[in-house]
Amino acid sequence: MKLSIEDIGAISDIIKVSLTYEEEIKLLGDLNRLLEYIDEMHEQDTEGMDPVSNYYVVPRIIRE
Repeated sequence: MKLSIEDIGAISDIIKVSLTYEEEIKLLGDLNRLLEYIDEMHEQDTEGMDPVSNYYVVPRIIRE
């Protein structure tokens, strides 16, 4: 999915944010890169993999 400059205008209208044309172009590029990354994640084969709720193990420090 790719967004257009019109989509950015509609989004900024919905959230009531005023953007310059340069800001719209930057936001358009950033959001399109994010959507491309999400599409790549959806294409990965995860069959047989266990779900992970927390990748990093954080030690619990308990005061005495």
